[in-house]
Amino acid sequence: HTGTITLFALLIILVTGILYASRYQEWLIDARVRSLVAQGDIVAEFVADRASGGLDRRRDDNADDDTKAIEQMLLDINPQAIAPGIAKTARKTGTRIRIYTVDGTEVTDSSALLKESKTLQVEEPDWLKSLLMRISSAFVRDSDGPYREMPRANGMSYDEVNAALSGEALSAVRTTENQRHVIVAGVPIMRDSKLLGAALLTTQGGEIDELILKERLSILRVALICFFVIVGISLMLAASIASPLRSIAIAAERIQKNLSLRGELPEFPDRVDEIGKLSKTLRPMNEALYKRIERSEPFAADVAHELKNPLTSVRSAAETLPLVRTEEDRKHLIDTIQSDVKR
Repeated sequence: HTGTITLFALLIILVTGILYASRYQEWLIDARVRSLVAQGDIVAEFVADRASGGLDRRRDDNADDDTKAIEQMLLDINPQAIAPGIAKTARKTGTRIRIYTVDGTEVTDSSALLKESKTLQVEEPDWLKSLLMRISSAFVRDSDGPYREMPRANGMSYDEVNAALSGEALSAVRTTENQRHVIVAGVPIMRDSKLLGAALLTTQGGEIDELILKERLSILRVALICFFVIVGISLMLAASIASPLRSIAIAAERIQKNLSLRGELPEFPDRVDEIGKLSKTLRPMNEALYKRIERSEPFAADVAHELKNPLTSVRSAAETLPLVRTEEDRKHLIDTIQSDVKR
C-alpha cells in the first residue's frame, strides 16, 4: 500500500514536471515575442516622431484659384536624429534594432552604433554552458525557419521587413547557423497613416536559449531535490518493509531445516500495517502446523502398532504352515491367517 502511494506520487511529480517545463517554455517564448513587438511599436513611434521633411507644392489646373496651390508634407527618416535614441534603447534592452526605408534601404543599425562606441560587449559562453545551451535548444519548439544576415542594402530579403512595409507587424522564432534561436520582429513605421519605413528588431543569438536554460536548470535543481527525497523515502521503505520481510524469510528457511527452531519467527508487536499483520498471522499458523504434526506422530505410531500385530501373526502362521503334518493343524493355521487378514 505504501509502495503504491509512493509510485503514484512519483508519477504525478514526473508528469507535472514535464508539462510544467513544456508549458513554461511556450509562455516564456510567447512573452518574449510580445515584448519584442511592443518594443518595436515604441521604436516605430520614436522614429516617426523624429521624421523630418518639407512642403511639396503642386498645382491642380482643374481646381479653383484659391485651391490651385496644394501643399503636401514630405516626411523622411533622419539617421542623425534617431541614432542616439536607437543606440540607447538597444543598449538597455540588448536588442538589435535596424531601420529601413520604404524601398528596403537600411537607415541605421544599432549594432554598428554600439560597436563604434564600444558599449556593447557580448560575452561568449564557455564550453560547458554552450553545450548545455545546445542540449536545451534541442527541446525548444520548432522554429519558423533559418536566420541569415543579409547585406545592408537588402532589407527586403527579410520576411519581417516585407510584412512591415506592407503595413503589418510580423514576428518569428528563427534558428541561426550555430543552432541558436533568435526572435525577429518587423514593425511598420507610420505617421499620419503614411508608411515611412520599417523597424526590424532581433534578440541576441542564444538569448532565448539562455533564458530557457536557466529555467531548465531551476527545474533540474528541483528534480535533484526530489531525487534525494525519493532516495530517502526508498531507504525508509527498505528499512520498514524489505528488512522485516527478509528476516521473516530467513527465519522460515531455518525452521524448514530444523523443526526445533519453530519459535524463532520474528515478532513486530508495535506495527499495525501489513508487516505486523503478516507476523501476527504467521506465528499462530506455525504453531497450529506444529501441533498437527505432533498429533500425527502418536497416531502414526498407533496405526503402525495395530498393523504390526496381525501382520506378525500372519507371517508366523504362514511360516509354520509348511511344517505341519496333520490336516487339523493345517486347517487351524489357515483359519488364523484368514482371521488376521480380516482383522
